[in-house]
Amino acid sequence: MPKSRTWELSRRSLLRGAAGAALAFEDEATVRYVDARFSEGGHRLPELLVAVALSDSFRNRCPVPAAE
Repeated sequence: MPKSRTWELSRRSLLRGAAGAALAFEDEATVRYVDARFSEGGHRLPELLVAVALSDSFRNRCPVPAAE
């Protein structure tokens, strides 16, 4: 499956949501990691979700305090 702008934006959006913040330049390594795992997994959604869950951006995110 060739890369498309839609898939790229979807992956970045999913990563941004998982990280709890906008992606910064420093997150490019994570984006490349997720992209590589997604590609190796045949561009399947479950592989994308696993790659995001295993990414540093997701594992190292700061919890957001609960609203009162």
